[in-house]
Amino acid sequence: MNMFGPPNIDKLVEKHDAKGLIKALGNKDSYVRYKAVSAMGDLKDPVFVEPLVQYAFSDMENTKYALRALGRIKDRRAVPPLLAFLGAASKKKDSHGNIEERFVVIAQEVIDALAEIGDPLAVREMIDALDSGYVSLSETGSKALLKLGNQAVLPLAGAFAQSRFSERIVKTLGEIGTPSALEQLERIVDSDDEDVRQIAAKYLAKHNWTPKGERAYILAAIGRGDFDATVAKGQSALPLLASVFKEEIEAPKKYRESNWGMCARIASAMARLGVWNKDLEDALMTALLCDKKSSRLDAIGSILKVGCRMEPRLTADLKSAATFMVVCREIKEWFWKETPEWALMQTPENRWFIEMLKGMYRNPEGPMESAGEKTLQNVGLHGYSEESKEARAILIMLGDFSLLNNLAEELFSYASDTPYDAGHLLYAATKVDAELRSELITRVCHRIVNDRTTRAALFLLKEWCDVRCLDAFVHVVQKSGDPDLGEMAAARDGILELLSKYGSKIDSRYAEILMNLPDKIGSVFMQSDYSWDHGHTDKEEISMEKVRLKAREVWAGRVAEK
Repeated sequence: MNMFGPPNIDKLVEKHDAKGLIKALGNKDSYVRYKAVSAMGDLKDPVFVEPLVQYAFSDMENTKYALRALGRIKDRRAVPPLLAFLGAASKKKDSHGNIEERFVVIAQEVIDALAEIGDPLAVREMIDALDSGYVSLSETGSKALLKLGNQAVLPLAGAFAQSRFSERIVKTLGEIGTPSALEQLERIVDSDDEDVRQIAAKYLAKHNWTPKGERAYILAAIGRGDFDATVAKGQSALPLLASVFKEEIEAPKKYRESNWGMCARIASAMARLGVWNKDLEDALMTALLCDKKSSRLDAIGSILKVGCRMEPRLTADLKSAATFMVVCREIKEWFWKETPEWALMQTPENRWFIEMLKGMYRNPEGPMESAGEKTLQNVGLHGYSEESKEARAILIMLGDFSLLNNLAEELFSYASDTPYDAGHLLYAATKVDAELRSELITRVCHRIVNDRTTRAALFLLKEWCDVRCLDAFVHVVQKSGDPDLGEMAAARDGILELLSKYGSKIDSRYAEILMNLPDKIGSVFMQSDYSWDHGHTDKEEISMEKVRLKAREVWAGRVAEK
């Protein structure tokens, strides 16, 4: 200890001078006290436990460091006083019945220290922290219980049995993930609380835990939404499906409204097991027309699995333009993005659904007679709103190509994103009607070669990737005048894609053209302040070297074949 200054903590540590470090806790300099506390944690000597406990709650400036030091020492003598603090703090309630906010940060540090010490005596206080009313303290309690692992499983199961903050308990058991914790989740999956059941089922699936009993297995499958596994259990799954379905239907309105998607999926599963009645039909239709998008999508997927037995009800209930458009909007998303759901809808057994919609659109009855007219009104030929884009996509999906000429013109315009929107719709049209593809390729290529072009038109040809597009691509890279760099890049990539796809099948007249393209085609009009696409400002050059090398590779292969 220095006679005329603050103690040298580093030297005290070097000498393992416990008395000197303890004395330093009374130094008037806060930094000295902090260094002494940290040194005690580093040394992990049990002799420091009592002085650290006394100091922890007397110097609020360094309380958290003293508690962390106690955690590092891991001496169980610190547990009783730490628990006593939590007990006292828990009695200091605010007007909402939660621990007073000023105690929350200290309580977090205390729980962290107890978790480091690892004494199961503290598990009750850790569980109490889950229901503290403060997210940060709840998370601290959960992490502390995770550190205790199996020691926390039975107390958590006991707390769940008393219906205390059940969802947090189930999540903590799921995060612990040991066999004993998963066994508890297997019991919990039979809970009456749907949210708890779903959480337990998801954690069982996450840990690849297969419930041993058939009832638990089926409930876990329902909880995680795996209705294929549920149906695979056959008739034994029906009573549980019916029970959960009844529970969902009879739930309070505020919960039921947000859960129609689950009702639809259960109804579909029951139908696949041979049960069909008005309640199931009603659930599917309600989900299909409810306000929640995810539920509507669940309903469409479920209806496809039910099959055409739903067609009479759909035809009857979708006669108004409003309900018809609700369904079309959801399917349009699948169509537009070419999702697996759209592919499923194109299979022979499911094709009835889209054909039903097309039939209703072409031959409307009653209120549906105005559906086509309203859809066309929404298109807005002189505007490009999101509603207009959506209506156009729906018309294309339903096989109405009345806008085709307008779209072909828009493809070659230079108005903002309009050409790209038109390109997407033209590409989508060829997914609905294959005969259109040839006609559109001819029209677009002719326009590029004989009139003008846009990058959107070139990107569209690249998507189609038809060998007939090669003339248009080559024309762009050979055309006189200053080329647009974006068009050049699109044409180059289109040529490369065609060479890669068709190779030696491409007419040999292109050999000389492609292999003698200039190595680099630069832009003479690009200035340092000019930008395009992603804001490039330097002079740009579009390299054609890849095209020449690929062309040589293709024709070298052709010669070798001969």
